[in-house]
Amino acid sequence: RVAMEYSFNGGSSQDPADKRGTGSVTANMLDEGAADLDSKAFHERLERRAIEMNFSVTRDYLRGSMRMLKENRDEAFGLLKLALTSARFDSDPLERVRAQMVSNARRETTNPVSIAGRKFWEQAYGTHPYARAPNGTVESLPVIQAADLKDYAKRVLAKDTLKVAVVGDIDADALGKLLDTAFGALPAKANL
Repeated sequence: RVAMEYSFNGGSSQDPADKRGTGSVTANMLDEGAADLDSKAFHERLERRAIEMNFSVTRDYLRGSMRMLKENRDEAFGLLKLALTSARFDSDPLERVRAQMVSNARRETTNPVSIAGRKFWEQAYGTHPYARAPNGTVESLPVIQAADLKDYAKRVLAKDTLKVAVVGDIDADALGKLLDTAFGALPAKANL
């Protein structure tokens, strides 16, 4: 097996003030189709080769992880490249992801721990982007469109802020080539 964790600076702190959750929606959509593969075809390729690919957002980072068997690493890194450089942001998966996120946001409005956490961040950071809900709100999520996701990805996914850690059955030469495959086509500099 080979496992990789990576991150790009940015996270939810790069969300537009009126579109809280843009980074989180982007992360949730990166594996929902890319290039000529729609969401179903992309996930079928992942499942057929037992490739685990996940994306998430914190206040400071867009993070990703990938796990695969050694013999599937070429396809895994190729699919990662597509997700990072040619994500489709199609309307059907976007509406499904948005509905899930709105449901979670609605649930958080009645959860005492979530309410206290949100109030802490608001009190501690005032008007700073850290005060915003990283996963968006019931009000902000419905206004986020595919164009916002494309803009976020274009600004945040870049080589200058990329950090990568890889472990498993792989040598440095093979890894170098795979990293070039996955991340080589990204812009040199982020626009944070």
